[in-house]
Amino acid sequence: MAKKSQREMILDYLENGYSITQMEAIELFGCTRLAARINELRDAGYPIKSKLVTSKNRYGVPVSYCQYSIPAE
Repeated sequence: MAKKSQREMILDYLENGYSITQMEAIELFGCTRLAARINELRDAGYPIKSKLVTSKNRYGVPVSYCQYSIPAE
C-alpha cells in the first residue's frame, strides 16, 4: 500500500470534521507548509474555510494564526 501524501492526510482530517492550524499540522503530519497544502486543495476545488484566531503565546503576547476547516454541508 502506498504512503499517503501530506495533502491527502490533511484532506482526510478536514473531511472528517476537524479543523487544523499550523502547529497541529506539524505535530500530526510533519507538515511545515500548511498554507501551501491548503492552497493546493483549494485549487483542486475543495471549499476550505479560513478563520483568523487570536490568542496569547507562551510569553503572554497576542498572536494571530489561521485555522482551516471544511464547512459541514
